[in-house]
Amino acid sequence: MEDKIKQRLFIVGCPRSGTTLLQAMLMASGQIVSFPESAAFSRLIERKKSLKIFNTIASSWKLNSWLKKELGISMKISGSNRIECIQNFAQALDEYCLKQGKYIWLEKTPEHLYYIHYIEYIIKNWKIIHIIRNPYDTIASLYEASILWKTPKTIEEITTNWLHRFSISMSYIGKPYHYFITYENLVQYPQEEMSKLASALEINLPDYNQVNLSDYSFIAIEEGKIPAWKKNNASQKIITQSRNKFEKIFTLKEQEGIRSKIKESEKLLKKCAFYERSSSLSPDA
Repeated sequence: MEDKIKQRLFIVGCPRSGTTLLQAMLMASGQIVSFPESAAFSRLIERKKSLKIFNTIASSWKLNSWLKKELGISMKISGSNRIECIQNFAQALDEYCLKQGKYIWLEKTPEHLYYIHYIEYIIKNWKIIHIIRNPYDTIASLYEASILWKTPKTIEEITTNWLHRFSISMSYIGKPYHYFITYENLVQYPQEEMSKLASALEINLPDYNQVNLSDYSFIAIEEGKIPAWKKNNASQKIITQSRNKFEKIFTLKEQEGIRSKIKESEKLLKKCAFYERSSSLSPDA
């Protein structure tokens, strides 16, 4: 049977790294259907080996409830086979996409970084986009968010989590159908960076100076922050604010501890071709 869906795209990375911004920018092409974060793979596949009992059928029903609530569609519930459940989920998205008159869909759940091998094995015509943000900015943002979300985490936990996610993304550099972009480059050179990505994805892009990205976002975007790069010097403002946040939130001892832990990863990131135009990582540069 002919596969009418040309591409199934996934944005992965670390939370607070610009995944929502990138999702909105891709949707602005008018050729892509997307939706709120589904967490489909983490719902259907338990990656913690310590959990001996995992009810795939119950998880499928929960995911089906999400589909009904967010998209007004249903997926087939056919049994406890996890691969079949994921295929059913993808089929539901395919049908939703085709009903919109589109042939490309985009799923954005940062957590799916941990399930890339399932995506590669089960999903047809997949492409994965990794977005990476300055670790200092990301760690500061995650720490602040954990407090705001009333799920406080230690600096050690957050730094370790960033390192783990970063190492996973780095393991896919050079592999087919994996694409990399940094938040810093995306903000400072939106048209140029997105043109590279559009070429790889074989899609057309709008003039981002003429597009209101809030029309394509699934979260409330605060005026003046995203997409702040549409204003003359706003991209620099975003970076400066984030750096100030790192220095404001953490004590000097805590800052030094974070720098020490990510030192080797920072060196690796600086060597990556996709990073070459990004500003210096270090907040005291």
